[in-house]
Amino acid sequence: MRETVISTIFSPLHVQFPAIAVKRFFAISLLIDFLNSLRILMGASPSPYPKKQDAPNFFYFLDFRDHRKWKKNYKWIFFNHLRSEGRNSVYKIVSIEDTIRIPPKLFADDMQEVIEDMVHKTFEGKYKKDHGVIVVTDNIKPVGEGVIVHGDGAIYQKVRFDALVFMPVLQEVVDGIVCEIVEFGAFCHIGPLDALIHMSQIMNDYIEVDVDNERLMGKETKRVLTVGSKVRARIVAVSINELSPRESKIGLTMRQPGLGAHEWIEEDRKKEKKESESEVKKK
Repeated sequence: MRETVISTIFSPLHVQFPAIAVKRFFAISLLIDFLNSLRILMGASPSPYPKKQDAPNFFYFLDFRDHRKWKKNYKWIFFNHLRSEGRNSVYKIVSIEDTIRIPPKLFADDMQEVIEDMVHKTFEGKYKKDHGVIVVTDNIKPVGEGVIVHGDGAIYQKVRFDALVFMPVLQEVVDGIVCEIVEFGAFCHIGPLDALIHMSQIMNDYIEVDVDNERLMGKETKRVLTVGSKVRARIVAVSINELSPRESKIGLTMRQPGLGAHEWIEEDRKKEKKESESEVKKK
């Protein structure tokens, strides 16, 4: 992605000093990433994500689909967060032992780097029974000596590593970001997977659908749900596709107190506070 950006931004400079332009771009980019990571560690959050204190499940808003960028910018923050504050019922850190295959063409490379790269490629994004979807791996170590299988030539190496896993649990409340509006509801990102909020589970109101403009609106309340809306919902249905986790089917509901788009929740809180203050004054 960054290479594409470089070729676009610095195309006029490539003829004279492409190396300098590229180095400057990466230096600025790395500085921005570092400062952004510090902000998150101190409790702030990058736009468009909400502040940590406003969303208990803050890390649900991170898009884990870009694993390389995520590992670079957020991995150490996420692991430290869960280790210091404990586990929740959806994200967990688990220790896993398994075996990887190292092809002969990689024997001449640094073996620790090869093992780490093979673990990332082999397990991240995969579903592990009893654990869930492996989002990212860390603290990777070989266990014992590798074994060369006759007729294969590759090394089969046992490894042990920590894994950040995501397992959607029924009745768990999660935060997400709406990513698509369809005729029958809205899809949203909840960490590494997508979930559906069916039309009947969005609000207690008749909903008008505008797929072209990617929005859903309550006829009486005039409340709007669009792509990019931050929502809080409860998991009510889970069907995991073990072979292709991204195709799993997860159902959500927002028709319960304390659920809905974040701005709706805030509106309800202000309304309740105002009503309670009015009742106190009457007394």
